[in-house]
Amino acid sequence: AMEVAIRLGTAKSFSVGLEACAQSRKWPKVRSLWERMGKEHKDTFAYTAMISAAARCGRWEKAIAVFEEMYQAEDVKVDEVAYNAAIFAFGVGKQPLRALEMLIRMQQRSLKMDRTSFNTVISACARDTNYWSLALECLDAMINDVSIQPDIRTYNTLLSAPSIPKQEALKLWNEIEMRGLEKDVFTYTAAFKADIPQTGEDAIGIFRSIRHPDTICLNALLDYLARRGL
Repeated sequence: AMEVAIRLGTAKSFSVGLEACAQSRKWPKVRSLWERMGKEHKDTFAYTAMISAAARCGRWEKAIAVFEEMYQAEDVKVDEVAYNAAIFAFGVGKQPLRALEMLIRMQQRSLKMDRTSFNTVISACARDTNYWSLALECLDAMINDVSIQPDIRTYNTLLSAPSIPKQEALKLWNEIEMRGLEKDVFTYTAAFKADIPQTGEDAIGIFRSIRHPDTICLNALLDYLARRGL
């Protein structure tokens, strides 16, 4: 992908090359390709592709540096997709407060925050035991302040939080039911980990209803049963 991108020499080909290298987590190739791109090729799409590629390769600080460079570039629009990529980078770097600050920055610049924006911030907060309550505040703001409806990924993220209290987990589970969202294997895995089923029989019944359970889900069920001495 890198060789093809260089040979074609277009902004689009360079961006596609960055994404391809990022998928296989080949950071040296991502960095090399970015360095070989001429200024004329670094448009909105290319900058966003590089922010995303750096984050996916675990180089979140480089991703943010590229985002800030993007702001200084002439004739380059910093759009909602670029902001979402930057928020994702802060999530990779386990920087929930900075992810939230980036979301606020979007709002201040009158850019449209979408479900991806909120889901990414919620994920960054939910994974950190110190910011679990902030994840819930983001969910509330998402629904009540900007009228964006959460999807099953939103709830899966919250239910999977390592520090989720059982009472909150049950509340979230009831919200999923109330909204009529279709549960997936990730939802059920999180449910077993959060002790949502009332009995072992309930848990086994839930597992049998899952269309395509995976090993992780099975292990979560077994751990749930073991915690109850079953």
